[in-house]
Amino acid sequence: MAAGVAGLLYCFRARDFPGLQIDMRLPPPSRAAASGWLPAGVAIAVPLLAASGCDAIRESAGAGANGTPSDTVTAVVAATIGSTGIEGTDEYIFADVQSVAADEAGLIYVADRIPPSVRVYGPEGDFIAWVGREGEGPGEFTAWPSDILADDGRLYVRGERVTVFGARAASEYPDSVLTTWRIPPYSNSDSRRARFDAGIYYYPQYTFRRDEPEQYYYMRFGAEGFLGDTVHVPAFENVTGGRAAFYMVGGGSGRMVPGLNIAPFAPRAAWDMTGRGTIIAGDGTTSQLQEFGQDGQVIRTIDGPALNRRPVPEAERSDSMAALELRIDSLPVPLDEVENVAPEILSGEIPDSLPHFLSIHVGASDRIWVRRWSPEGMGSSRYYDVIDYDGSYAGTVVVPVPLLADPPPFFGDSVIAGVVMDPATDVHSVVVVRFTLPSRANP
Repeated sequence: MAAGVAGLLYCFRARDFPGLQIDMRLPPPSRAAASGWLPAGVAIAVPLLAASGCDAIRESAGAGANGTPSDTVTAVVAATIGSTGIEGTDEYIFADVQSVAADEAGLIYVADRIPPSVRVYGPEGDFIAWVGREGEGPGEFTAWPSDILADDGRLYVRGERVTVFGARAASEYPDSVLTTWRIPPYSNSDSRRARFDAGIYYYPQYTFRRDEPEQYYYMRFGAEGFLGDTVHVPAFENVTGGRAAFYMVGGGSGRMVPGLNIAPFAPRAAWDMTGRGTIIAGDGTTSQLQEFGQDGQVIRTIDGPALNRRPVPEAERSDSMAALELRIDSLPVPLDEVENVAPEILSGEIPDSLPHFLSIHVGASDRIWVRRWSPEGMGSSRYYDVIDYDGSYAGTVVVPVPLLADPPPFFGDSVIAGVVMDPATDVHSVVVVRFTLPSRANP
């Protein structure tokens, strides 16, 4: 097993062990049996199941606890790529991961900020190569790569320009510069992925103007540069969060105040672009999503899983309200003198139920991944309802690690790659999980 890869995961299926409905990550069977806590019958079965490489456990039919839908599977951690246990090895040390992607062959691509670079790893997390490093030559970066996209054997890297890498005949990964596209030095900090379709590179961008609504859109680039005709994101009323709250301190300057521009538990609009160049979006007040064409017109409406909105857990509400009150009490000016404060905070009407979803992602095969609030007591896991592009519910995938929202995870047909952060050191690692959706979703 390569350095930086997590230990072997022994996966049990509920149908093989009646009453067992969760993944179990165990030490090797010999040590577990010797400790006395692993039943002898299970210890004998472990090598057989581990060798078969089971991908996930299907939970019991019907709605589960805390409103979990039926057809729920728990993904299995396949690799952890990072500095744990291999300090001092540059290939496995990340400073500030900006983007993660994967391709059809299962290769994992990681863009890091320090040093500006892209690294390639195998499906099990073993290091393969560097693709581009800091520098000013072809395929090198003077600014860190902020977004990477693997598509049809090519790797698109957004830095101070878009660099397109392709594979030479004898290479297993894109290792040669095919072309570069000059683009203006726009930044994108809104956790959206770029898209590539029919020779057009769609780059997510936004505009903030004082006293005007926030505007989000995708800029269209090609080999000849900016193509014009930006694709606008629908203007939902609750598109918030990009503007920081602040108060004026004199001389035309202001001081930002974190934690006041978004109310705790308030629904927020979310969206992502499909591989077709359309936009899937929703406002979070219901489970309903809509698909918009590039002309801004609604193409269709998609109904997500019918789940009732859950009340905010009392402990979470208490903690959030205490933090909010502390933030307000620390202000040197009255709250009504702070700009860009969420209206719910100004009115004191903090939501008492959770939003229908937290984010929307479009993955491989244009499947729609809708992240919702984790059940109480499962905050370190991530729950995603999966909707096929035709609008049918494909299942719910539970990722048993706390993937960061920014950078957004990569969602493949059977793999998810994302970033986790050590709460003690703030060190980034990349985690790869695998899953199998119910058979009806994989005919």
